[in-house]
Amino acid sequence: MANYLDLKQSTICALTCRKEIPHYKRGKKLYFKKSEIDKWIETGRVLTNTDLDAIAERVHSKKGGLK
Repeated sequence: MANYLDLKQSTICALTCRKEIPHYKRGKKLYFKKSEIDKWIETGRVLTNTDLDAIAERVHSKKGGLK
């Protein structure tokens, strides 16, 4: 998993200890589902200015404009 995420193994261990990364544990071994790791990565996506403008436009249109 460390290679896939381009992180040190110690970083992966720290993330699992803090329960910040989805994983499974059987005995002393850790297991990861690639689909869950990919989803975990996507949840940390930083919104672009274009994304933020689109969100602001949707909120603005739902409220009927500013008064």
